Amino acid sequence: MSALELGPGALYVTAGPVLSGVAVLTLEGELDVYTRPILLGRARMLLDDGAAVLILDMERVSFADSVGLGTFVTIHKEARAVGGGVVLAAPRETDRKTLAITGLDKVFLAVCETVAEAHAVLRAQEAA
Repeated sequence: MSALELGPGALYVTAGPVLSGVAVLTLEGELDVYTRPILLGRARMLLDDGAAVLILDMERVSFADSVGLGTFVTIHKEARAVGGGVVLAAPRETDRKTLAITGLDKVFLAVCETVAEAHAVLRAQEAA
């Protein structure tokens, strides 16, 4: 687990193994301009290690500002460059609304209720 404590909050990022080109990043805490570097660093490490699709588990994210949501877009663009993308799992209702209002919910491979649903959506997309 990695943590960056700058500013008022911390972000903890746990990376699962890369399996069939897919990896899960579990996020806990606040995602903003201060904690953005830790998420970008972990995501880039997974992409360098062969992941193409990253599932970002947001269940324990207590706060994500516009910089945080922009970080998801940056990671998605970098994953697309290697033939993949980002799936957001378990975002808070306020984040879901922001994603919908801004149209960002259409940018990602999917926005899902759970990590299990994210895996199911990826399997269905692969089978199609």
